[in-house]
Formats: sequence, structure tokens, C-alpha cells
Amino acid sequence: MKFAMMAIDRNRQLVIPEKFVDKCIENFKETDQRQILEEECAELIQAISKNIRGKPNSIDQIKEEMTHVLISINVVARKLGISQSDILNEISKKCNKYGWDVD
Repeated sequence: MKFAMMAIDRNRQLVIPEKFVDKCIENFKETDQRQILEEECAELIQAISKNIRGKPNSIDQIKEEMTHVLISINVVARKLGISQSDILNEISKKCNKYGWDVD
């Protein structure tokens, strides 16, 4: 099975099946995927705010919204031509900035 960027596999890598991303692109082609990502990020921010304020069951809402954000990130990355190596390169830059060795 081919994977996009994110979800967890047996090597603890974050991956989402490419066919799922294909279906999202196919089914929502009229909608600007960047706007969907923006809305999903806003919903995640709201869920985190509820958790900070101590709302019960907010962890389930955070998990749901994180999932939506991860899916949307994969769809937008595909639409914009951003590869997994591009993302890994940016992660490496961030680690280097802080002097972290994560290999």
C-alpha cells in the first residue's frame, strides 16, 4: 500500500494511505483544500482551548480535530506539490536550529 505523509505504521511513522488522499481530492475538487485546512486548524484550536479550560471529553475532540488536520495537510501538500522529503527537510532544519540529534 502506498502512503501519503501521516498516520502511524509499524515503524512508528506517521502515514495516511495515498488512496484516501486521492479520494479526498476527487470528492472535494470544487472546494479550495487550503480553506478546508484553515477551518480544520481553527477547529483544533477551539478543541485545545476547551481542554485548557477543563471541559470534559475534550481529549476526544482534540483527537478528532488532529485527525482532520493531518488529513487536510496531506491533501494540501499533494495539491501544492509539497513532498514528504520537503517536510522531512524542514523538520531537519528545526532540529538543527535547536541542536537536537533525532537520528
